[in-house]
Amino acid sequence: MELIVVGAGASIEEGLRIGLSEEECPPSMADFAKKMWALNDQSYAPNHLLHPYLLEHGYNPGENATDVFIKLIDESAENINVERFFEWVWRNTDKFYEGAWKDLVYHGIGSALVFLLIKFHVNGVGWKELQASKLVASKLRPNDLVVNLNYDTLFEMGAEQADSKFVYVPNQPDAEQFRIAKPHGSLNLVVSENSFAFGQPEFMHMVLQPGETTEHLRGIVPPRFHKEYMQHPIAKIILESVSNEEPDRLTFWGVGLTDSDTDLIDLYNSWAQSARSVVMINPNPDTTAVKRAEDLLNVNIDHLLNVEAWLEITK
Repeated sequence: MELIVVGAGASIEEGLRIGLSEEECPPSMADFAKKMWALNDQSYAPNHLLHPYLLEHGYNPGENATDVFIKLIDESAENINVERFFEWVWRNTDKFYEGAWKDLVYHGIGSALVFLLIKFHVNGVGWKELQASKLVASKLRPNDLVVNLNYDTLFEMGAEQADSKFVYVPNQPDAEQFRIAKPHGSLNLVVSENSFAFGQPEFMHMVLQPGETTEHLRGIVPPRFHKEYMQHPIAKIILESVSNEEPDRLTFWGVGLTDSDTDLIDLYNSWAQSARSVVMINPNPDTTAVKRAEDLLNVNIDHLLNVEAWLEITK
């Protein structure tokens, strides 16, 4: 059984393949704030939350807290990054207006990301060809598992373009489907008070319908520092349904392993120990990320520079 963990690097690769610049591609954690909040006249920037965050951490927010926040990230200022900001808001949400946290997730993640993804769509034509995801999905067999850490649905749309059949976990696959688990949530995940469901991958908008609120529209787990997925009911259900997998091969595609994702690292360790081989697709010839992953998982990892190299070792 093949198990592939898909991260931000995969969506960035899709952007580069359709001719986008690095700045136009979906964000990684390193440039999350710059790409999500500094665009479109900072329409989605949470200045009202960044201002007290910077003050509490000893920094002058100036006239524009978003600009200062991004500058401090670029300078690697201590304790200033997106994960720590979301954690701070999470822990201090009762100090703000009711619904501040939900509004941050809705506007600061969902709406901002949809705005970026417009570049993958052509009016009157549809979504552009998602070359890399098509190639990977075409090699997946029934019951294989893709753990997609991205909020976007580019991989799923690529799978559809490849005529591959899949089902979202925790739903069970039929005889022709591979599985996709999205523990961080997804732009096509709709949440009600007592249930959740994944819509079609093309359903990637954040427009509130009559009667909907930001509280129950999307199930998104923000990039919170030292987050524990068992604190998130939907993530808990999704991860528990795949926690006992024993893959023949474990592949990381566009994933930067970080010890802040403690629950995921535990899962990766479990999967890696049962796998006959562990592979990382990373276009950077520098092996620093691979060696870091080897240290975290205590396994040898084969470094591949692109999807095509992965295809060559995939039967």
